[in-house]
Amino acid sequence: LTAEIMVCGNARLAQLDVEVTRLYGLINKALDADRVAFQRLQGGWLNKRNACATTDASETCLLNAYAGRISDLRAGYPVARNDTAVSIGPISWHCPAGDMISTFINGDSSMVYVKWADKSAVLTQAIRASGARYAVDLPDGAYEFWNKGDEVMWTVPGAGMVVCEEIKS
Repeated sequence: LTAEIMVCGNARLAQLDVEVTRLYGLINKALDADRVAFQRLQGGWLNKRNACATTDASETCLLNAYAGRISDLRAGYPVARNDTAVSIGPISWHCPAGDMISTFINGDSSMVYVKWADKSAVLTQAIRASGARYAVDLPDGAYEFWNKGDEVMWTVPGAGMVVCEEIKS
């Protein structure tokens, strides 16, 4: 299967595709210069996305590729960062074991993209008592991200839960 077919057949991936396309359009309209470089970066990302179709964990690869692209577009371009129609962030957090960033993507299946050290994960919204809780089970274990105000409780397999504070810019 190609990446395009996989995306069209998966509601979460399709939602992410719509958001990448929307942000790309916002940025492309707002660029005054170096549109060619922006389009070249998008082409590189498309190649990375397409390569996911050949991996054993293609859905996880595609989720990370799309959510990572949304986070990168929001981080790199003020017009995208200031838009809060669907996605929000990236938000920086200071954690005891090292800083991380999160980008929230809202929709039918709300999720958060979390990037720390040299790792990243897409966590989907889960049942919670208070705050916003996101979780995912990956081959190396269960990850959890609880957001309440200016704090996050972050759980990584083998490391337990830590409390992180938002880094205000």
